[in-house]
Amino acid sequence: MNATRQLVFSKFSLLDISLFILIISSVGTIIQIWGGSWDVTSHVLREPESFFTPSHTLLYLGISLLVISAVVGLMLIKKPEIKNNTSLPGAFKLLFIGALMTVIAGPSDFLWHNAFGFDGLLSPSHITLVTGMLINSVAVFMGLYRLQRYIEHKQKQRLIQFFLIPSLSSLWYTSIWYTFMFALPFSESDFFNFNLDSYSATIIACIVLPLINSIIFLSASKTLNNRFGSGFVIASLLIGINIFTGIIPAKDLLGQILPWYIVTNVGVFLLADIILNSHILKTYTLRYKKMIAGTLVGSIFYFLNYPMLTWTLGNLLGTDLVSINEVLPTFLNTIVPLSILTLLAGALMGFVGSLTFSRIEHWFDLKIYQNREKNVSLEENIG
Repeated sequence: MNATRQLVFSKFSLLDISLFILIISSVGTIIQIWGGSWDVTSHVLREPESFFTPSHTLLYLGISLLVISAVVGLMLIKKPEIKNNTSLPGAFKLLFIGALMTVIAGPSDFLWHNAFGFDGLLSPSHITLVTGMLINSVAVFMGLYRLQRYIEHKQKQRLIQFFLIPSLSSLWYTSIWYTFMFALPFSESDFFNFNLDSYSATIIACIVLPLINSIIFLSASKTLNNRFGSGFVIASLLIGINIFTGIIPAKDLLGQILPWYIVTNVGVFLLADIILNSHILKTYTLRYKKMIAGTLVGSIFYFLNYPMLTWTLGNLLGTDLVSINEVLPTFLNTIVPLSILTLLAGALMGFVGSLTFSRIEHWFDLKIYQNREKNVSLEENIG
């Protein structure tokens, strides 16, 4: 085992290995959140429930990729070149913590299913799983972003930029689902009821989800150097994941307004990207562009999170949502009052999100993670 490990570490640059495992991790984060979201939709559709389902298979395939990456990451941070001369160890440690939590959640979920059968969304094993998934997503983004500082090869730089897109999309979607854990009324089972009341769930959704939209959209644009289309591409991937895991599996039950869903959300994110990353609004400073874009993307959180948020906000209005068959009619019948409520609340929190981002924007300055030996290229010295 030691001989094999030494062979791998001697054949490739340590930075190359770091890049490879972070790319694998980025793929793993997309696969795990895809499987997790699909699994919830399967629950809502009341498909036959067991631990061994296609959605669980996809979920734990993603987790397996992350576990393998985390183990290799632990090996890497023991190397003095990585440990002492880069800021990567923090990301690899987080990756290990997240992977460990998801590994613990797997058998725990299996035991919970065996003991209690159909389980709610906010079960102990599920909250452990989603917390681990969120930590994984943060770790992968952190690792890829910091790695840019130490790799000078142009093609590798472009590779990092490319895989920052799925890593940010998975971080965004995982953050949304972490909020859903508390906002959705899916946590009642035969043995336990962890559902929040409709008012508390609505307040959580109306505060946290537009904040997430605003902060991550602005962070995504900053991460990709505010190039035109950067935030839009990441948001579009997010929209695509939601379509294929939350809308299409339900077919005609939810998909009749799919063209409207695509045009509305894609259109708003494109407009926000134009405002933020193009030269059209020349008279506005970047600070005001961020405020406008953050407010705009925050305002559409209800439409972006169709169909799931219809369960939360529909309950607020007293609609009797007991099955997925009633989601689309409820969405259409309550569209006027809920649009007024969510657009106003979302715009306000999106604006707050833009102000919050301005306070943390310095986190995205790569100079913070500059190598102690400023005049030495790590890529020339690590190998």
